[in-house]
Amino acid sequence: PALNQLNAINKSFLKSKGEIIFLLDSDDYFLKNKIEIIINLFKKNEDLNFLQDNPIYFYPNKNMKIRRKLKKKYFTLHTWPYFNPTSTMVFRRHFLKKLLKNISFSNNSFERMFFDARAFIYIYFFEKNYLLINDHLTLYTQNLKGDTLRYYNEKNSNW
Repeated sequence: PALNQLNAINKSFLKSKGEIIFLLDSDDYFLKNKIEIIINLFKKNEDLNFLQDNPIYFYPNKNMKIRRKLKKKYFTLHTWPYFNPTSTMVFRRHFLKKLLKNISFSNNSFERMFFDARAFIYIYFFEKNYLLINDHLTLYTQNLKGDTLRYYNEKNSNW
């Protein structure tokens, strides 16, 4: 599934034409004003290459929605940086092109690593022009049996 996601993002990028690229998983959705808010932030800051909002975690089995905000990590040599899921990610076109090229080396070694982890690890260490906004603009469906949570401990030790 992780490589299928990465391949789908690559193929979609090649077909896209816009300057600002939003990602959205099939079981998530944007709140009504997300696109307008994000486009305005990119217009105001021409150096901005990447932006994330905070998701509203939706647990369909419990019909529960939870708003969480990421805390900033100051020391990450011993652990992964915090990041939000794929559907909260927005890229300036030239940066996403560069990122896709630079993370493709890891396909064989890290085939279970999903795009959001690959992308944000790269962004955290190599990109200075990114922003995490406090707004909750994405509803993220939390699948407790999905790959991300099901294999979390295994991924942490192997990656």
